[in-house]
Amino acid sequence: MTDSRRSSGRGKKSSEIKKKITAKLPPYEFPPPWMPPDKRTEENGYSKNLNEFLPVRILIRKEHPTDVLGFSIRGGYDLHCDIHVAVVLKNSIAETAGLRIGHKILEANGIRFQGMTHQQAVNLLKQQNAIDMIVRFCPASYELTFQCEKSPDVGRIWIS
Repeated sequence: MTDSRRSSGRGKKSSEIKKKITAKLPPYEFPPPWMPPDKRTEENGYSKNLNEFLPVRILIRKEHPTDVLGFSIRGGYDLHCDIHVAVVLKNSIAETAGLRIGHKILEANGIRFQGMTHQQAVNLLKQQNAIDMIVRFCPASYELTFQCEKSPDVGRIWIS
């Protein structure tokens, strides 16, 4: 019986069995304080309109091949975060269509963006004259893209 116990690891010293595992965790961030719905206003970061967080379809179409769509993206599978709209130019085709900063791109022209690298997303979006997108406003997820990428300018490419 003693031999079978040692072969299964039961007879080994605890220092031989235990391995030190270390991991660097991000600092804990407390969630925002709870506030009753009747006291929530846009000024303190709350929105009473929950419909703005539902997925929406946005159609962006160039009138001429030389037109600029007027938005840029950040994120990607290679950067360990989802792909979001980073900048929308004033009075651009994208702004007119309803695209806004913080929109997570779920799909474009029937192609899902989950697991897509940043460059794959840029290539897909740049080659289109019309983009039928499904997006969802995700401000918290968008903020994570700044932690995922090395600097705020990495992974920002204009879509034209």
